Amino acid sequence: MMRITKKIEFESKNKNNQGLGIKGYLVINKKDLAIVELKMSSDIDTILLPYSKFMLSKVKYRTPEWTKHIKFIKDVASNKYYPVSLKMDVKVEVATDKKSFFFDNSIDFFVTSAPRDEKITSNFSTDKDLFKAKFIYSADFWKNQNQLPLTKELDTFLKLVADKKDKTKEYEVMGNF
Repeated sequence: MMRITKKIEFESKNKNNQGLGIKGYLVINKKDLAIVELKMSSDIDTILLPYSKFMLSKVKYRTPEWTKHIKFIKDVASNKYYPVSLKMDVKVEVATDKKSFFFDNSIDFFVTSAPRDEKITSNFSTDKDLFKAKFIYSADFWKNQNQLPLTKELDTFLKLVADKKDKTKEYEVMGNF
């Protein structure tokens, strides 16, 4: 029986100056040469991997391990492939003056149906810098959308920033972002 897929493994020959290399594989459908699966993981030399610092803190962190795994499936109606499952696992090392510890983060995303040709109207020009948006703050925006709910903590923070607006430039509210 002839296999209709081909698995191609890859690995970085050289690591970059921060000790990062990548290894993984692709699974390709031989009939239409489409990628149906991709897995990539870090191959890191932790001796060379630098720490990054949290702003205004002595805490530092780095990511010594990560893995991404994506599977694609073909939609018969559109004859196009779309990602059906995505998984990302990350191990983060956090270090303080007194101790260091690791935490694992895993993100799973599953698609239950093929995307359709829906038209999306942009309300923000793609050539503008997001952080230079000139939208006034709108509490209604926060109350009526479902992605970033206006929590009590965020509301308190925004009021604190508004109260200090004339006294300090540490934070400045420029929009809903």
